[in-house]
Amino acid sequence: MTTHLDDNPGGQGPAGPDTDGPADQAGPPAGAGPPRGEERFRQLVEMLPETVFESDITARLTFANRQAFKTFGFSPRDFARGVSGYMLLAPEDRPRAFDYMASVAGGGPGEGVEFTALRKDGGVFPIMMYASPIVRQDEVVGFRGIVVDISGLKQAQEALRRSEEKYRLVVQNASEGLLVSVDLRFAFVNPKAEAILGHAAEALLGMTYRDVIHPDDLPAVVEISRQRARMDPAQSGASHACRVLRGDGRTVWVEFSGVPIDWDGRQGWLNFVSDVTARRQAHEEALLRAKLQAAIETAGAACHELNQPLQSIVLMAELTLAQLPANDPLRPRMEKMRQEMRRMAAITHRLSGITVYRSRDYLGAHSRILDLEGAGQAVGPPGDEQA
Repeated sequence: MTTHLDDNPGGQGPAGPDTDGPADQAGPPAGAGPPRGEERFRQLVEMLPETVFESDITARLTFANRQAFKTFGFSPRDFARGVSGYMLLAPEDRPRAFDYMASVAGGGPGEGVEFTALRKDGGVFPIMMYASPIVRQDEVVGFRGIVVDISGLKQAQEALRRSEEKYRLVVQNASEGLLVSVDLRFAFVNPKAEAILGHAAEALLGMTYRDVIHPDDLPAVVEISRQRARMDPAQSGASHACRVLRGDGRTVWVEFSGVPIDWDGRQGWLNFVSDVTARRQAHEEALLRAKLQAAIETAGAACHELNQPLQSIVLMAELTLAQLPANDPLRPRMEKMRQEMRRMAAITHRLSGITVYRSRDYLGAHSRILDLEGAGQAVGPPGDEQA
């Protein structure tokens, strides 16, 4: 429920001239000389863009500058009827304000405390209040203070919070790994970077790139880092590839680039990391297929040239066997020759017509050869070959 100034009709009017500060809003009389100290103080207070107030010990206002009327919306007539400082605060903040004033009266620090203020029209806005006790003859008789409207600050803080939240959502949901490194150590990693490197963020923070780069690629990465540090920031975002050792022991290829940033007042690097293992494997397989295709085409051309001489040799072997007696000692050798010639002719015939083929490992994982057992004629449209 919203409370208005008019909800306190029983309040008393301003205190009399015994208050320890400006007691009214009247200016100097016409024709008067330079204002005295108290008058100069009152004129200065009236010029301030923030609310300045004085109250008695019960927090009933005894003085308020013009800005107070403008900020809270009450009128001189309201002031004359009596305005309680507590009634200028949202109901839920009044107990806390009472404790604050009691602390100030007891000699506690008058540090700024945030409250929700209440205008006469029922509108609310955030304020920061600074108060100190008014002491007369060793007795606290009231309070003096300043109220600062912090609506603009709160709006700026909220805009900053929303902006930070947007950036956080972008970073946390990015499809690319993001790592911030300072003095070569990881200071921030997003979830995608955790997934690529196979380590939880808690484990990565404090690690250096030396802890994750494959030893064979480390010298090149070190040199890239040195060159990058000497480059113009506008030219430092070139991409490079290397292998990294994941937390689960697997090795993956990554592509990385980086730009310099300020990180908590220190020079750092924002690194962008992508897993390119599948892309590199596809590229390597494409290169292998091209090599195999070239080998098949060369073999096919050679087989085409060899096929006719082989057929002639097989025919001559057949004619020779037809003329040899059954018990001739050369006959077994000629039969073996004919058998091998027929096998060679079959191989060349198959090679010359291969369009579907497979490859298999040979002498280690980095060497592959054509698997003739899986080779054959194409039965579908071009592009159905198997590698």
